[in-house]
This record gives sequence, structure tokens and C-alpha cells, in this order.
Amino acid sequence: PVPCVQMSETDEAKTYRVKRIGFRGRSVPIICQNVNGPCPLIAICNVLFLRGVLNIHQDYNMVTFDYLSNIVSDYLVDANIVGQDNQNVQCNLNDVIEFMPTLQYGLDVNVKFHSITDFEFTQNQLVFDLLNMRLVHGWLLDEQDEATTKVVGKLSYNHLVECIIKMRDVEDQREKLTAHGKEETPEQKEANDKIIHEGVVIDNFLQASAGQLTYHGLQKLHEDVRELELCVLFRNNHFSTLFKNQGELYSLVTDVGYMNEAVVWEKLCEIDGDNIFVNSDFVIPRPKPPAEAREVSEQEAADRLMALQLMQEDQMAAEAAAAQQQQQYATQQQLAAEQQYASQQQQQQQHTQPARQQQQQPQSNRQLAQQAQQQRQQAAQQQQQYIAQQQARHAAMQQQQQQQAGQRPPPGADDMQVTDEQRRQQQLILEQIQRANSRGAQQAPAQQQPPKPQAKQPGQRPKTPIPGRLGYSANSPHANVPLQQKQKKEKTCAIM
Repeated sequence: PVPCVQMSETDEAKTYRVKRIGFRGRSVPIICQNVNGPCPLIAICNVLFLRGVLNIHQDYNMVTFDYLSNIVSDYLVDANIVGQDNQNVQCNLNDVIEFMPTLQYGLDVNVKFHSITDFEFTQNQLVFDLLNMRLVHGWLLDEQDEATTKVVGKLSYNHLVECIIKMRDVEDQREKLTAHGKEETPEQKEANDKIIHEGVVIDNFLQASAGQLTYHGLQKLHEDVRELELCVLFRNNHFSTLFKNQGELYSLVTDVGYMNEAVVWEKLCEIDGDNIFVNSDFVIPRPKPPAEAREVSEQEAADRLMALQLMQEDQMAAEAAAAQQQQQYATQQQLAAEQQYASQQQQQQQHTQPARQQQQQPQSNRQLAQQAQQQRQQAAQQQQQYIAQQQARHAAMQQQQQQQAGQRPPPGADDMQVTDEQRRQQQLILEQIQRANSRGAQQAPAQQQPPKPQAKQPGQRPKTPIPGRLGYSANSPHANVPLQQKQKKEKTCAIM
């Protein structure tokens, strides 16, 4: 069983029935209007459906205004995607999509009376230009009517209404003057007579063409509308779909009263509304029996409720899908933000690590320099101790030799002998110290690596390495003598 769904008046006004018709060998959906009104969106949608550029799912028997507005807006974007780089096209497209919801209540047009496409331009009419669709009317002024043509000229409908209002004001003023026993001046009378004359002519023209279609206009529509052209006709403050087939003009019947009837088109051949209704084959249909009509009416009610339920289910599914998509988008944004933050932290660590290494490197160099200085000081101390020990040993040996000889050597001889022996020992010690210092200076930049053992040459006496750099002991008799003077002095002693 089909569930019963209650509809408010507002929902019913925004809901439209879908009728399937045959058009040029294919099944086409058209939108029916259940409430009297202009609703240009219905005419626009029906033109797009008949063109075959838009369609409605086969299961949809009812649609809402929002649904129609959305599919037309999407088509507008797709149809003008080539010109979206143009700033004017993009601006017009945004304006049309923005005022699309207002099409439910009508479209303001200001008719002019000289051609079927003669309208005063307004921003709202851009929708027809972007859809490559003509808006036409048959409310034209017959040029053979010279009196009316002279008054109306190139004025629009709004100007004609203003002239009639002005005429009413002048007539009211005259009645007031007459009631007070006053008269107009000759100049005022001439001007007011002209206003009243023009107003009467205009009023007669508007009353004679109250259906907003004239014979002259109907003739121009037949002449100017192209064969098989689909366009929108403005007539009697209503927008309808117009089609030309085999030289005849047909207006699409969208009244919901014909929902289950075979009537599809209305042949536009009269201006007073006494036209001929035809079916999808442009043939006068056969009327249905009353029993069949009642059965169709009950089926219509069931289909309407089912269609409404399907629309509500689709709407709920669309809202759930939109919410899920929004949640997925938010999750993706959060993951992207976290990845960006981690990347920034990693880059910051890469920038700060070399700076820390550069800060630690001077500290390591200073520590190595301090260690080298301490080692040099220790070597100098060891050198002084060693020289003092050697001097003490040589003095003891000299004293022992003198005791063994039992006699004192000649004056100056012992001093010379002791001096030569000391010089030889000191020279040997200085050479050893110099070699040790040279090896220490080479090894210090290599972060104090242990010295490599030297290969022992045959016949060479082993020498004890003394670390440190070259220096003189404070107790040495040659501590303050330069090296060149010492060498000269040694040569002199050798000759002696």
C-alpha cells in the first residue's frame, strides 16, 4: 500500500507533476503547473527537456522547484564552460544563478511593441542569452494604425502605464477646478488636452490587446520563428513553451488538469483563445470514456503519493551523502594539516642540528688545545728533571774519577773536560727532545693519536723518546745562549 503523506500549501505550490509525452520519436518529460502563475522556470525547463539536453529519471512522477533550479544551474555552468575565462560571461553567470530562485514567482519584463523580441533589457533576462534561448511575444502595434503608432512610438509598456496615470491625474484636477468654479489657463488647457488625448489612445490600445497578443503580432510570430525552433512565449503575463512544426505554431499545454489527457499542444491560430488542442502527434485526440477517466484519476493520486515519497527519500539520501562527503573532507584537511606540521618540525630539526654541531665543534677544539698545552707543560717539567739528573750523575762521576786518580788535574783541564762532556750529553738530549717535539707537533692536529713505532735500524743504539717541545733548563749553563753561538763555541773547544 502507498503511504499517505500530508502536504502543506507551500509544499504543494513548490511541487510539480511530471508528464511523459512523445516528441519526435522519443519519450520526453515535461513539467506541469498546478497553480496559476507565470513561473518562467517551467517554460525554460520544458524547452531544455524537448531539446534533449536535460532529462528526469523515469521513476520521478513529481519534482520540486529546488530540483529544477539545481539542474538548470548545473546546465548553465556546463553550457558556458568555454566562456568562463571571459570576465563578463563569468559575472553574468553568477548573477543568473543568484536570482534563479526568484523565477518561481515570475520574471519582470517590459515589452516594447515593434518586434517579437523587443523587450527593455534587464539583468534577469540574461538567463535566456546564456541558454541560447529566445524570449518572444506577439504584443505588437500595427503600423497601419497611424494614430496609435504616432502616440505609442517606441515607448515601452511601463511608459504607457505612466501616461494613463498622468491622464487620470489631469482629469481629477479638472473635476476639482470645475467643482470650485475655476477654469484652466489657455496654456494649461492645451497641455492637458494633449495628455488626455494620448492617454485615451493608449488606453484603447491596451484594452483592445488585453490578451497581450495582436493579429499583427501573431503574423510576425509565424514569420520570424524558425521551423522546429523551441522558444519561450510571453503572453497574458504567462511564460509558455512555443514550437513551430510544419509552418504552424504550437504552445505546450502544462495545465495540471490535462495531466492524464492526450492533449499536449495548443495550436496558436487565434488571439482570443479559441484555439485547437492536439496530441503529441499534432492530431486532435479522441476523448476518453468517463469510467476510464475515473480509473486514471485514482491512479493519478496513488502515483502522486508514491512520487512524493521517492522525492523525500532521494532528498534524505542526498543530504546524508553530502554530510558524509563533508566529514571526509574535514578528515582529509586534518590529516593534511598534521602532515604539514610534521614536515615543518622535521625541517626545523634539520636546520637546528648543523648549528648545534657548529657550536659543539669550537668546544672540542678548545679542549684539544688545552690538553696539548698541558702535555707540553708536563714535557717541559720532565725535560728539566732529566737534565738535572744528568748533571748530578756527571758531577758524581767526575768526583769519583778525581778520587781514583789521587791528584788534582791541571788548572782549567778539568773544567774543559767536564764542559765538553756536558756539551755532548746536552747536545744528545736536545736532539732527542727536538725529535720528540717534532713527532708531537705532527700528531697534535690528529687529535692526539698514539705515535707509530719506528723501525729499528741495524747498528743503531735505541733512544729514549722524550715528549714535549724543544727548550732549555733554567739550571743549564747554556740556557740563555743562542744555538748559533753554542755551535761556534763547540767548534772552538774541539780545535783546542
